[in-house]
Amino acid sequence: MAWLRKKIRTWQRSRASRSLPEPFQAVCGTAHFALCRPGGVHETPPLRTMLRAGIGYSGVWDTEIRGYLDGTVKLERNVATQYHVRIGCESSKPDHGRYEVMRLLQRWDLSSIPPFARVHTATLTLVQEDITRFPHRHPLVWPVDIYLYQVRRPWGPGRGGINQDNQSAPEAGDAWWLQARHGEESWRAPGCGFASDTDADADRGAEPLASDRLISTGQDLVLGGPRLASHVEQMLREGRPLDLLLKAGDALEARPGSIRAFYSRELGDDICPRKRPCLEVTWSAQAAYVESKPFVLEPGTAIVWSPGVPAEALADARTCVSWTAINAAALEPAIDVIAASEPGPAPVSVRISAEGFRLRAGETLSIPILETWTPDVSSPQALEVAFELTSPSGRTIDRIAQHVPPFTFSGEIRPDELGLWRYSWRTCPDRRFPDHTGSGAFTVVPGEGEAYAAALRDMVEGALFESEAPTSLADRRRLHYRLSLLVPELRAAGSTDLLSKVGAVLSSFD
Repeated sequence: MAWLRKKIRTWQRSRASRSLPEPFQAVCGTAHFALCRPGGVHETPPLRTMLRAGIGYSGVWDTEIRGYLDGTVKLERNVATQYHVRIGCESSKPDHGRYEVMRLLQRWDLSSIPPFARVHTATLTLVQEDITRFPHRHPLVWPVDIYLYQVRRPWGPGRGGINQDNQSAPEAGDAWWLQARHGEESWRAPGCGFASDTDADADRGAEPLASDRLISTGQDLVLGGPRLASHVEQMLREGRPLDLLLKAGDALEARPGSIRAFYSRELGDDICPRKRPCLEVTWSAQAAYVESKPFVLEPGTAIVWSPGVPAEALADARTCVSWTAINAAALEPAIDVIAASEPGPAPVSVRISAEGFRLRAGETLSIPILETWTPDVSSPQALEVAFELTSPSGRTIDRIAQHVPPFTFSGEIRPDELGLWRYSWRTCPDRRFPDHTGSGAFTVVPGEGEAYAAALRDMVEGALFESEAPTSLADRRRLHYRLSLLVPELRAAGSTDLLSKVGAVLSSFD
């Protein structure tokens, strides 16, 4: 029966190998560093700035305004913090023959781009939500044309009304269908409706900046072109934010069923905001110094690059970094500028990482999610947001997010392994729409000092405790991987007692 035992053992090993997570793809690209300055002797290559609400950027606001085309409203609301925004004509029950129309206001802070930059391209992308499960009174209309306009009147993004729930009356200064700033200034025509390129009192421009046609549910809304790029450049010159209105075509706004939903800046979490609206601007500028570096990063790692910039070139210059991708990896590189703490040969360094979110060992990770619309449960605290985390060794850990009043849900974990983790979350606040989901990655890196020594001891003791219980071959494989990563850290820390215990366990594996 030796042959049978051998086959069983081979099958167990194959199954154990398949239980480990598939590795992320290498992150490859070219990093660009520039000291931008008007009148500089150099010209930067085309640099890309991607603006999206998340870690490192909070300068976007989106507000849905809703009302009737006759200038009245069904609901006096500021909808500014809901997970989605809608554009077009509703398809639910009419009110005396009138159907609600939804439009979207957006504001983008452009201050991360030099005001003297020359803009080559500008593209605004919104991810469409599937609303085909919603019980529409009228069938959805296809195709739908969406237009993008400049907003010329100052407006207030708001926080979702006086109760911050998107269902209460506007606060002072909030935008809604009849007023650009509640209690302060009205739209000249309801819904940011008065269009003119010459009247100084116009709500919006007359000629669209861009348009896109949606022909299916799975299609993203992509708005771009030379007019939008030119307008972004003009806003940079004037030092103003980019204020935009998105609306369906005039004929479609009078046609029930032209409604479309898109994910807003509030959907999901800041670590992985891929479904949120994104403004991508490609630009170049005069510069005192320019340098580029190709890079190849293993997922979960980082490098520090020191451009050969002379210290005197830093004076009166704007430091800009960007990257261009070579492959479409699941992890996007993050680039940060590190200023020298004291004079030296490298006055500035650039950190390029493929770590996702970076967390020191021993720290607790908190992933907050905002859900203000929860019709399927009796109260917000009854909503369940489920997290699933996968450790570097392949262990799966389930968590239920804690409710943080009034509308936030926080998934928390104190990771017990070094390396690259994955996570995903899921919730269903309204069964008429698809589940809300998200996924991302974070890397747990070694820390320093007594806090790291304590965290390292906790990680080792937790793994050793698990080694005492009978486990499957797959579990032993994961435990071996987990302990192997700790060996160099224990050696560096001089923890001989723990090192000997770990060595004894590792030597017991076949």
